[in-house]
Formats: sequence, C-alpha cells, structure tokens
Amino acid sequence: MRSDDERFAHLVGALRPWLDRLVFVGGWAHRLHRSVPGLDAPPYPPLMTRDVDLAFAPRTGMTGDIKAALDAHGFRERLGSEHRPPIASYHLAEDPSFFAEFLVPLSGSGVRRDGTPDATLTEAGVSAQKLRHLDLLLHAPYVLDLRAGGSVPVTAPATIRVPNPASFIAQKLLIAETRPPDKRASISCTCTTRSSSSRIDSSTCGPSGAPASLRSWRSGRSTPSRIAPRANTAR
Repeated sequence: MRSDDERFAHLVGALRPWLDRLVFVGGWAHRLHRSVPGLDAPPYPPLMTRDVDLAFAPRTGMTGDIKAALDAHGFRERLGSEHRPPIASYHLAEDPSFFAEFLVPLSGSGVRRDGTPDATLTEAGVSAQKLRHLDLLLHAPYVLDLRAGGSVPVTAPATIRVPNPASFIAQKLLIAETRPPDKRASISCTCTTRSSSSRIDSSTCGPSGAPASLRSWRSGRSTPSRIAPRANTAR
C-alpha cells in the first residue's frame, strides 16, 4: 500500500496542468514548510490530516477539467451539503480517507441576491467552498520545486505553491474563533510551531512591526517567492 507521501505525489501529478494556479494549504502546507531552507524543522512530526486543501483565486482564467483529470487518476467526487453547487471532495478510490478539497476566498456578505448562502462555486470542473480570509493564503506564496526521487516521490519534477509562513499564521488566527473548540488547540500548536521555526518576529518584520508579506498584502502587491526545497526533508 502506498504511503501518504506517495498519494500526495500522485495528486500532484493529477493536478500538474493547474499547479501554477493552486496553493496547497491546510495541514499539508504545515508539513511542506519543513522543506523550506531557512525554516527550522522541529524534531517531532507535524500535525496532519489526510485531506489535502487546495486554494485558488476564482475567475482568473483557470480552464480545463480538473474533475476529469482527478477521475482519470483514481479520485472520485463526493457531493454533500444543500448548497448550490454542493460542497465536493475528491477521494482516492484505493483509500477513500485520502482526499482533496478546493477552496476560494469569500468576499461580500456571504449571501446571494436571492437570499441563498454564497458558499460555493464551480470552476474548471470542480466545486470549491468559499471561506473568509483565504485571500491571505494566496498572497505571495512560496514556490517549491519538488524533485523526482525526493521525499515527496513525484515521478517527474514539479513546482507547487504553499502559503508563506506569516500569511499562514495570520489566517489561522483570524479564523480561530469560528472553529469548533476541539480544533482551536491544533491551530494554536500549528501557529506556535510555525512562528518559532520561521522566526517571523525577528527576521521578517519591518519598521511597522508586521511581516513583510503581510505589509505587501495590505498594499495590494504580491510576488511569489521561489524556494528550492531541502533534499528529502518534506516529511
């Protein structure tokens, strides 16, 4: 049976045509941050879930059929909720507990003109859930080059995007109060781990006291940062 790293690499392969538009967020971002040079990898395993969250900016010209590509690689769509379109997740047939979900930023009131919740949208063949403050995770992402034969065993080199640590922490803190009580402890632990390993208090804060990536987010400027990962450290 394949490991989760192998399943993740398989998902990366399925999404290859869209990797320049997608940002890997959630638990897998926390895990992949350990591959970034200059960030200290703690000596204990990261907090993990088996779901892979993928964020993208809506209506920016993303084309093609992601759902069909996922289906061709063995990921089956499951629909839930009463929203229109319904919330969807994409489960690996050989191990349905490993799955992907798509997310987009929620702006405005969260209610459509007809009074229904503005909770989802369909783009490039997949249904994506709208969430507050997700735009932070799309701002100035780190660009990681995965190498064939590395700890994320892609079959060919691939370039993926993950949130920069400052944005990652800020978004976690902003949503903490909306999360169930049993989820808040993991958010606190994740933020503590990320802030200490990335040293954002000392090395990325400018005169305003805010990390540089967040200052540029406020000003509307965004520049992805390309990072070549450490060899065999995305564990």
